[in-house]
Amino acid sequence: MASAPRHAASLELRDLSKRYSATGRSAVDGLTLTVPPGEICVLIGPSGCGKTTALRMINRLVEPTSGAVVIDGHDVRDTPPAQVRRNIGYVIQQVGLLPHHSIATNVATVPRLLGWERSRIERRVAEMLDLVGLPADAYAGRYPSELSGGEQQRVGLARALAAEPPLLLMDEPFSALDPITRERLQGDFLELHRAVPSTVVFVTHDIDEAVRMGDRIAIMRDGHLVQIDPPTALLERPADAFVTAFVGADRALKGLAVRLVGELPLRLGDAAVGPEVSLGMTWRDALASMLEHRSATARVTDGGRTLGHVHIDDILGVDRAAAVADA
Repeated sequence: MASAPRHAASLELRDLSKRYSATGRSAVDGLTLTVPPGEICVLIGPSGCGKTTALRMINRLVEPTSGAVVIDGHDVRDTPPAQVRRNIGYVIQQVGLLPHHSIATNVATVPRLLGWERSRIERRVAEMLDLVGLPADAYAGRYPSELSGGEQQRVGLARALAAEPPLLLMDEPFSALDPITRERLQGDFLELHRAVPSTVVFVTHDIDEAVRMGDRIAIMRDGHLVQIDPPTALLERPADAFVTAFVGADRALKGLAVRLVGELPLRLGDAAVGPEVSLGMTWRDALASMLEHRSATARVTDGGRTLGHVHIDDILGVDRAAAVADA
């Protein structure tokens, strides 16, 4: 099991703006938000809304026109850019592996820059490759061109996390992958985050990905923050017509993927028929299991012990039932 990072950082964007003098256009305008330690915050919005510019200002790849980026109480402008970047993991869509270096050397990039001892680097490389499902004995000596796109993205994650960064930036890391590989890597990353809980800022254009990945979702439009909320609150209470349209007419169905059976009212007694569901199962998966078994009820269990049962109406309600009927 991987060691935890030094700590998970707190992040504040304080009235952050980026204006381009040549056009007078603001890519980001007065963006203010706080990401608590260990949280995954997803930035999402239409193309040109400023989400990637905001991400790049965090690690000083883009310098803000005004405002501040504050990590653990320190303004990043008080630290040389190279030093800022060495303490922030960065994962991009194109992966950016060094093609003429081995996988082990790629993963070791930042620890080597930080002056880690060779033995410590070797242990960390093996640990991270094993953690992302690429055993070091099979992959450490290979080169990027020998790997699939999904495997390269795993190496990118291992490299970004190798130096135990307190903050991780991810810019549409899975968008170039096929749907099956993308869904698998999303799940793998969530498991990885539980093992190595950095603070994460995750940029995507896919609302389904945002709902699955984020502890909170920040929707941007024309450089402004429109709404920031946990996925359930965002889907159930959109701030305005733009957010309503952006999350989609099927937002009631999307909500099924982020709510857990443990949140449902538990009915006493065992259900006479129906499948078994656990407290940690999503409403969507529980509903699918009920429909597969053609049952209106499901037994809720924890560690093999039956706690009671839930009814399909507890999951659907009136609004969700209508959404399912229309789907």
